[in-house]
Amino acid sequence: MLKWDGSNWVPTDSPSNFSVIDLNLGGSPSGDFSAAANTSWQIIPFGFEVVDTNAEFDNTFPNYRFTPNTAGYYMVNAQYTIKATASTAEFGISIYRNGLAYTEESFNHSNSGIITRQISKLIYFNGSSDYVDVRVKIDGGTGRIVNGWAGKTYLDIHRAR
Repeated sequence: MLKWDGSNWVPTDSPSNFSVIDLNLGGSPSGDFSAAANTSWQIIPFGFEVVDTNAEFDNTFPNYRFTPNTAGYYMVNAQYTIKATASTAEFGISIYRNGLAYTEESFNHSNSGIITRQISKLIYFNGSSDYVDVRVKIDGGTGRIVNGWAGKTYLDIHRAR
């Protein structure tokens, strides 16, 4: 970030303190993820790092979590897409912070076709122990295949302040 000091624009923080994270399931059908139905919230295994400027995302099983090294506010954006299906189940997406549900978007699907759920939240992190992961839940019906294409299922995080 820059601020005006009266004569010049000067950085307010070191550029290395600003995290940029872009993750997906692998960018191809081989990255598809099978989400079970009628279970608790399941962590989405974002295992493919497109960008991780400060090495703050743990893309190993079973973690798949973001733990920033710098305290501040971070914008967390996530989406998943279920391949075409006929279902009346409830499909949800949630951001979990420190192992607890922090925010959630869930609603029923009442037709056939592609199912997409998105979530965004500005979250404060202490820069040492706070972490987030993104989870999926399907209430009812059978398990579904989460699309592995990077444009359909992703997690983006960046430091806002």
